[in-house]
Amino acid sequence: MSNGFVRGCTNMQKSALTDHKSSHSHLEALRVLNQSVAMIKHVEKSQVACNEALKTQLKVVLHMAKTNTPSHLYPDLINLLQSAGCPNLNSAHTYTHHETVSQMEEALAETITSDIDDRIANSRYVGIIVDETTNITVEKMLITYLTLQQKGEPETAFIGNYAIPSGTAECITAKIKDVLSGCGVAMARVVGLGSDGANVMVGRKAGVAQQLRQNDCPFLVNIHCGAHRTALAARDASTAVRQVSAYVTTLNNIYTYYKNSPIRTYRLNELQKEMGEHDLLSLKQPSATRWLSLERAVKGIRANWAAVVSELREEEDAKNCPVAKGIRKRLQTYTFTALTHLLTDVLAVVNRMNLIFQKEDVNISSISPVVSMTLASLEDLMNGPGEAEKKFNEASRDGRFSWCHTDTCRRADMFIFTHRARCGGDQINQKKIPIGASEHHL
Repeated sequence: MSNGFVRGCTNMQKSALTDHKSSHSHLEALRVLNQSVAMIKHVEKSQVACNEALKTQLKVVLHMAKTNTPSHLYPDLINLLQSAGCPNLNSAHTYTHHETVSQMEEALAETITSDIDDRIANSRYVGIIVDETTNITVEKMLITYLTLQQKGEPETAFIGNYAIPSGTAECITAKIKDVLSGCGVAMARVVGLGSDGANVMVGRKAGVAQQLRQNDCPFLVNIHCGAHRTALAARDASTAVRQVSAYVTTLNNIYTYYKNSPIRTYRLNELQKEMGEHDLLSLKQPSATRWLSLERAVKGIRANWAAVVSELREEEDAKNCPVAKGIRKRLQTYTFTALTHLLTDVLAVVNRMNLIFQKEDVNISSISPVVSMTLASLEDLMNGPGEAEKKFNEASRDGRFSWCHTDTCRRADMFIFTHRARCGGDQINQKKIPIGASEHHL
C-alpha cells in the first residue's frame, strides 16, 4: 500500500497528516470504526435482553419447583406469560425444549447448594433435625435439616431426603454421619439433635442421640419435638377418657359419611346457607398426625351442628338410613354437645401453645413460660367454664338446649335431645329442642 501510515516512513511531515485526514483510506477506516462501535452496542443490548429473558424463565422454573408443578407444563406457562404481555419473554430468547427445565433446575440446584454450603461453612456449630418418612413408592427415607447460626441469628436449611435400608438406630446414625461428611461438617461441630420421641431416636442406651453423643459429639443435646410431645400427651390423655375417644370416633364417622357422598354434602351446604348467617365452615377430619386437626374438626361440627342434625333426620326419614339414625342420635346426646363446647375452649388454649412450638426459629427460653401459661389457662378451665361452655350453659339452663332460630330458616324442626343432667347421674331425660343454625347460642 502507498499509505505512509501503513508502510511507515522516515521523514514525517505535518502536511502529510493534513492530507491523510481527507484521504479515502482514512475516511474508510472511520466508517468501519463507527460500524464496529454500533455493532458492539447492539450486541450488548441484545445480551441484556437475553439475560432478562433467561432470568424470567429461571424464575418460572423455580416457582414450578416450589409448587411441585410438573415440568411438562413449562411451555404452557411460558406461553401464558407471553400472551399476558410479559416484556422479558421475547420469542427470540425463549427456550421451550423438553431438556430446558432439567438444565435450569440443575443450575438452580447448584446455586442453592453452593449458598447452603457457604452458610454451613460460616456456622461454627450446627444442629441436626431428622425424621423418618416414606416416599410414594413406600421406600423408607430420612429427611434432614441443619440448624445454623448466621451473624448471631438461627436459621434452618433443608439438606435432603435420603433413602435408608432400615429404621434401626445404627442405620440412621450411619446415614447422618455420611450426610454431614458430604456437607463438610466435622462431627465435633454438631451440638444439637431434634427428632421425634421414638425409642430408636432418644433411647437412653442405644438411641441415635446416645450413639452420636458417645462416639462423635460429646456436647450433643437432643430435643424431642415440642409439638410432637404435646400431641402424644393429648393422645394419651384422651385415650384415658372413654367419652373423648367416642367423641373423636363420632367426628370421624360424620366426616366419612359426608365425604363419601357428594349429594349429602350438597344438601348439607344448602341447608347451612338457609339456616345460618355466619361464614360457612366445612366439616374436618381429626387426625393423629395433624396436630391442629382436632380443633378444626370441633369448630366445624360446632358451627354446623344444627344443619347436620337436620340433614341426618331428613336422610333418616326419606331412606330409613340406619347410619344416619345412629349418627344423629349420637349428635343429640348431652355428652357429645357438652364435649363440643368444652373442647372448643380447651383446644384453643393447647393449640395456641402448639403453634408457638411449630415456629421455624422458636426460642428455647420461651418454651417454659408458654407451657406455664398454658397450664394456668387449663386450670382456669377446670375451675370455671370457658366462653364456649358458658354459652352452652346459658342455652341449656332450663334443660332445653336451644339454638337461635332465624326468620329465614325454612327447615326448622323439633328434635329429641337426650339430656344427661349434670346432677342426674345416669338418668336420661328426653327433651325436645328447637334448632336453628345461628352460632350465637352454640
